[in-house]
Amino acid sequence: PGLLPRTLAVIFNSIQLYQAKRYVFRPDRQNGFDVQTEADAMLERSRARVSSPPQRVDLGQFGTEDHLAEMSFIRDPSSVSDIEEDNNYAVFVSYVEIYNRYIYDLLEDSRIPCSRNLREDLAGNMFVQGVTEVAVTSPEEALRQLAIGAQRSKVAFTKLNVESSRSHTVFTIRVVQSPVDPATNEVVQDKGAVTISQLCLVDLAGSERTSRTQNQGERVREAGNINASLTVLKRCLETLRENQRTGSGARVPYRDDTLTLMYKGYFEGEGKVRMIVCINPRDVDYDEISTI
Repeated sequence: PGLLPRTLAVIFNSIQLYQAKRYVFRPDRQNGFDVQTEADAMLERSRARVSSPPQRVDLGQFGTEDHLAEMSFIRDPSSVSDIEEDNNYAVFVSYVEIYNRYIYDLLEDSRIPCSRNLREDLAGNMFVQGVTEVAVTSPEEALRQLAIGAQRSKVAFTKLNVESSRSHTVFTIRVVQSPVDPATNEVVQDKGAVTISQLCLVDLAGSERTSRTQNQGERVREAGNINASLTVLKRCLETLRENQRTGSGARVPYRDDTLTLMYKGYFEGEGKVRMIVCINPRDVDYDEISTI
């Protein structure tokens, strides 16, 4: 079923017996989460049912919602064994794109999207201020948000691609957990006890040569920003590799672009990074992939 569906399946297979009810955890808009009592969460669930009844939406290339539901029949059965059974868990997703070096919220329900700013939280982690974080309770709900956001991302026709990505996109999964008070059987009302794990799936727009895409006007500007961003990313990775090889401690230039600044923590040694590369085997495209 693919990397993302399998990832989501493993997460929910692992926590399914320990999921908190909706609105027990709430994003605090500062890269953290508040904890509500079950009574407050129940009240908010009631309000949400009245103000936002479930709606079926067109999921574009992902097909119908029935198709997403059918994916549960081919779900990866794997799970993580070392789950803290005394904790409750919740999963939140967000989806943004970086277009011409500006950040846009793909889950924001607005006809006129506004760019978002990067901010640094009290722990020194970067986050997108005001980004929409949606609580999901199954792989299907998460994939539904991915499908909704994907339809809002920037694509355009070029000579090489009918729907060429004009932006980098980032789908973020955050797993929130906190201990349960055995006396009340509710999540402990202590924000300091909350632990957040994060997985970011970054889909990079490909580098482009104007001579091959025959871009003009706005497409040329977009391609220039994409190529500049990829160049900064390449420099960051090369500097990291050189520091590891020689121990030189040279400054990693992650502040030179929005994409790399967003992952400041990773370039400073926190977290792990893995790259998956899809390569076109045609020899005429060699120059496009030679820098990977």
